[in-house]
Amino acid sequence: MGICHQYTKRQAELAKHCDLKAQDFHLYGSGWDGLRSSVGGCRHKFSVLRDHKFSICTENSFVRGYITEKIFDNFFSGCIPVYCGAPNIKDYIPSDTFIDIRDFAGIDLLVNYMKDMDDDTLGNYRNNILNYLTSDRFTPFTLDHYVRTVAEALGLEMKQEASK
Repeated sequence: MGICHQYTKRQAELAKHCDLKAQDFHLYGSGWDGLRSSVGGCRHKFSVLRDHKFSICTENSFVRGYITEKIFDNFFSGCIPVYCGAPNIKDYIPSDTFIDIRDFAGIDLLVNYMKDMDDDTLGNYRNNILNYLTSDRFTPFTLDHYVRTVAEALGLEMKQEASK
């Protein structure tokens, strides 16, 4: 229950801040009705993410190890995720690939950090993301790894792909 309250409170605080600065923020999806910064839904998530430097990326649950596609959708789009979710996210994903909302004492500090970010720092985040996506640390989040894990759990043998 506390998690939902925290999530709702932070979401409301962020929405209020975004609406005050509607020229700088776009809130996609439902639940933002009546806010100037709301632009409604989007048909193609990746094309929207590609057009933005940052995206608020909040998991539905704040459970250890619960990491969904949300952060990876940002990575694949070249968008820096502003993450709030699994408390141990840094055990799985390097901290220099995303901005952790919990590292900031308030929304104003977070927003100022994003607005004041220079091109070199932005480029470093993007390079770090690329390095992570091409590293062994990313392997547990790949489809191939998932299929092999499920097959092993079911006692199935997987054919090895022939080397090219």
